[in-house]
Amino acid sequence: MNYAGNRAALAFLFTDCGLAMTFLDVADTTAIPETARRNRASARKAYDTIAHYLPQLVLTAAESQSIEKQLSALRIRLEAAGEHFPF
Repeated sequence: MNYAGNRAALAFLFTDCGLAMTFLDVADTTAIPETARRNRASARKAYDTIAHYLPQLVLTAAESQSIEKQLSALRIRLEAAGEHFPF
């Protein structure tokens, strides 16, 4: 992947992580069980997407630390919402 493609992919992963947190915020505040379930599922899909593509990127130490911190926070919230991870 070229430099511009790598930067675009990283920006997408940061955006996806933020969106996943928003999905969890909605899931936490809605009174509609189906809306909560759907938003938790969307957040998990975002997590899985980020985890899949992240190893393919070339990151600086600061970028790696930042995205890993956000991904860890997302995982913690997903686990609190009842998601299970095999690793």
